[in-house]
Amino acid sequence: FRFAKAAAVKLIDGDLDVNGQVDFDDIAGIVLALNNPADYEADFGLAPVMQGDIDNNGRMDFDDISLFVARLTSGSVTGATAAVPEPSSLLLALIAGMVACGAYRRR
Repeated sequence: FRFAKAAAVKLIDGDLDVNGQVDFDDIAGIVLALNNPADYEADFGLAPVMQGDIDNNGRMDFDDISLFVARLTSGSVTGATAAVPEPSSLLLALIAGMVACGAYRRR
């Protein structure tokens, strides 16, 4: 099932809920992927790095958050070479807070 799903999905960096678009529904996905990669993979059938490694450095980490926010606020789902505006500070703070809360809960 996992491999069939991966083959059927068009991979878009930042589309963490794997619905073919980068939108606000992906926020919960990025929080889950950063806090609990195993649960993300179990839920979506893909390794978090496949959707969440927006800076293309081979791993999904906190460096991908600002690029995710930029992609989310610009509506751009083209490649990493596309120009994107500065991310909304409030949205960036919200996502960082959600990730921090998730990390705190795991302890």
